Amino acid sequence: MKTYQVIFLGLLMALLSISDAYAGRRISIWDSSLTNANRTAIRDAIMNWLNSDTGVDGSGNTVYNIVNRHGNNDAYIHNYNEVFLGWHRRYLAEAEAYIMPRLSSTLRNKLGGLLPYWDPTTSIPDVFFDSTNAVLPNFDALVRQTPNSVGAYNFSRFTANNFCENYDNGNSVTYCTAQTGSRTRPIDKFAADLECEHNTVHGVIGGVMAISSSSPAASIFWIWHAYVDELYWEYELCNGKYSGLPYSQSFDNGSNVDIYTYLGSSNRFGRVQVTTANSPQSGSRHLTMDTNTNNNYATNEAIINLSLQGLSNVSLSFWWKEWADEPNDEDGVFISDGGPYVRVFQLTGANTTYRQQTLNLSNLAANNGLSLNNTFKVKFQQHDNYRITSDGIAIDNISITGTMANGHCNDFDSGWDSWANVGGDNGDWIRRSGSTPSSNTGPSSAFTGNHYVYIEASTTGTSYPSNTAILLKQMPYNSSIRSVGFWYHMYGSNMGSLQFQISTSPTSGFSTLWQRSGNQGNSWGGIRVNIPYSYRTNTDGYYLRFIGTTGSSWSSDMAIDNVCFYTSTAGRSAETDDIVLTEEPTLDLRGYPNPFSQSTTIEYTLTEATEVVLTVTDVTGREIKRLVNGTSQQPGVHQVVFNAENIPDGVYLYTLDAQGTRKTGKLILQR
Repeated sequence: MKTYQVIFLGLLMALLSISDAYAGRRISIWDSSLTNANRTAIRDAIMNWLNSDTGVDGSGNTVYNIVNRHGNNDAYIHNYNEVFLGWHRRYLAEAEAYIMPRLSSTLRNKLGGLLPYWDPTTSIPDVFFDSTNAVLPNFDALVRQTPNSVGAYNFSRFTANNFCENYDNGNSVTYCTAQTGSRTRPIDKFAADLECEHNTVHGVIGGVMAISSSSPAASIFWIWHAYVDELYWEYELCNGKYSGLPYSQSFDNGSNVDIYTYLGSSNRFGRVQVTTANSPQSGSRHLTMDTNTNNNYATNEAIINLSLQGLSNVSLSFWWKEWADEPNDEDGVFISDGGPYVRVFQLTGANTTYRQQTLNLSNLAANNGLSLNNTFKVKFQQHDNYRITSDGIAIDNISITGTMANGHCNDFDSGWDSWANVGGDNGDWIRRSGSTPSSNTGPSSAFTGNHYVYIEASTTGTSYPSNTAILLKQMPYNSSIRSVGFWYHMYGSNMGSLQFQISTSPTSGFSTLWQRSGNQGNSWGGIRVNIPYSYRTNTDGYYLRFIGTTGSSWSSDMAIDNVCFYTSTAGRSAETDDIVLTEEPTLDLRGYPNPFSQSTTIEYTLTEATEVVLTVTDVTGREIKRLVNGTSQQPGVHQVVFNAENIPDGVYLYTLDAQGTRKTGKLILQR
C-alpha cells in the first residue's frame, strides 16, 4: 500500500481565511453550536455508512467498497489538477446523501445539510480519534491527535487575501516544487499546493490515515476532506467561475467544456466526454455519459456553476437523448444553492432521437427551498454500467436565460456575479478584503460588505506604467434595466484612469459612458450612469466593462464595489442616447451593538419618502428574517430590532433596499 500522496494544502490554508475573506458553507466540527453528543452522532453516521456498503473478497474477508474505491482510484485520478478536487467533491456528496437523512433534523439544520470540516491546526475531537468507534475493524488506528503540533504546515499563501491573489493572477507558487514546477494554469497550481499540504497532514496523523488505499476507513478522513469542497468552492469564487446569464453551451468549441463546467465520475470506469460520435443534435459535438468498460457501474456528472443572485424567470433549456438507460435515482437534472443537491427532472424514458426539455429554475428552486444565489449549480447526472450505444445519455445545446430585477447589486462578497477578467490586457482585477498591500494607495476596506475588486499596480502583469486590466459582464436583453450605479476608489499620488464602457460586442466597438483620471482622494465615490436606449432595447443584449489603467508608479491601485442595476434612470429621461451622470444616493446604515449576543438594533436614515425592504441573511445569501417588507416610510431616522433567538452564532448580513439603492452591513452573533 502506498503512502498518501500529498493532496490538499489548500484545504488547510483557505481555512485561515475564514475570518473575513472566507465565507464557507460548512461549519467547523468545533463550532460552538455542536455538542459532544452531536459530534458522536456524526461520527457514528459516518461509520454506519462505511459499514453499509460491504462485500467479500476471494479469501472470504470483509471488503469495504467505499474504501476500496478510494484505493483503486488512486492511480487513476489526475493528481495536481482540478479533476482531483472535483472527484473528492463527488465523493463527499455520496457520503452526505447517506448520512444527512439519518441525523436528527435539529443536527441536520445546524450543519446546513453538509458534513462539517476539521481544521488541522486544532486537535482531533476525541470521538473521531477513538480507534474502537472511529476506524473500521482490521485497519490501523490513528497515531497523533494534534498534527499541527509538529509545525509541518506552510499556510502563508492561503491566508485571507493571499489565497485569492495568488491564484487569481496565476502567480508561481514554489513551496512544493516537484508538483508546481511544470504547472501553467492557476487551477493546476492551486490543486498541486492543496495536494502538498494534504499529504503532509495525512502523514503526520499517521496510522491508517497515512495509507492512501485505506485512509477512508477512519471517520476523521471525511470531515478532513470536507476541506477539499470548501476550498475548491472558494477558489471558484476567487476566479469568477460562476457564469451570469444568458448562458449557453453547444460543446462545439473543441474537446473541452467551458470554464464554468466541471465533469466528473465516481470511479475510473466512468466516462464523460465531449465527442463527435453518436450524432450530436446540431453542430459537430455534444456531451455523452457512459462507462468505458462494460459491466462496471459508474456515476457521471456535469456541473454548471451559475451566478443567479437577483434574477427572476430563470429558465433552463437543453436537448437530450438516451440509449436504453434504466431508471435510477441517480439519473437526472439536479440543482443546488451551495448545499445538498435536489433532483428536479429524471433523465430516463427518452430514446435515441434528441428531444428538447425546458425547466423553470425559478419555480423549481422556490418549491425546494433553494435560493437563486451567486453560487448556484445545475448538475446533469447519469448512472450505468454499459458503453454507448447499449447504455448512456447525451446532452447538447444547453441554454439558460433570466431577467435581472430592479436593485440587483453585487458587492463581491459572494463572488463575481458574472463579471469576468478577459484576455488581451496586461493583468487581472483581484477580489480582496481589507486594505491593499501597498501603502498610501487603494482602499483600506470595502465600500459595503467585506470584499471589493481592485487593480494591484505593484503586481507583475498589471504593474505600471500605463498597463490595463479589463473586467467584462454580458448583459441579457432586458429593456427595463435603465441605469447602472457603482462605487469607485482611486487613491494614489500617481493614479491612472478608470473607464466604464458599453458595446454590443465583447471585444470591440466600446463607447465610454464614464471616466475618471488622477487621484480622487482616500474615499469611495459613487456614480450612476444611464444605459443608452439603443443598447437596452437591443434584443441580443450588450456588454459592460471597466478598464483600469495604471499610472506612472506603484501608487495607482484603484477599486470598484457594489455595482447595482436599476429600472429607473439617473436624472432626466434617457429615451435617447444621451448619457446622464449623477452621484449615487447614500444610505446611512449601522447595527449596534455589534458583535451582539441576543438582539441588536439596525438604524438607518432616509432622505426622502420611499418603500423600504430590510432583510437579514446568512453568508450564503439565504434569508433568515425580513424585518421590513416593502413598507412606505417617511424621511428621518428609523430603528428596527433584530432578535436572534434560535439562530446559531456566526456572521450575518443585513441589507437595506431604499431610495433606489442598496446597502449591506455585517453582524456578528456571539453568545
